Amino acid sequence: MRCINQAELSLSLRCRQVRALHSSLPAFVQVNPWQLLFSTERDGHSLQSLLRQAADHAPTLLALTDTNGHTFGCYATAPWDANGASSSSGAEFIGGGGECFLWRWSGTEGA
Repeated sequence: MRCINQAELSLSLRCRQVRALHSSLPAFVQVNPWQLLFSTERDGHSLQSLLRQAADHAPTLLALTDTNGHTFGCYATAPWDANGASSSSGAEFIGGGGECFLWRWSGTEGA
């Protein structure tokens, strides 16, 4: 896999991380080019903005880096949807149908 320009990718993922994630994705995803849909650097820190940008796209790979430098995320086959469902605690649920998996970068190759 050719690693696209870092500016076109994200600040969370580096080229070696992209290659490692790429090999874990389903074959039909591996043959398609990646497109940066949302970046906090470019689009701000709004969850609603993220959902708007990703609304009509699937599958998606979400990558995050926390304030401690840990990189993690998820892969989802269905478009993101803020369906407005909420719990008694006031939490709003975001999701959709389809398959998904969570991942975290351990910082070691092969781990």
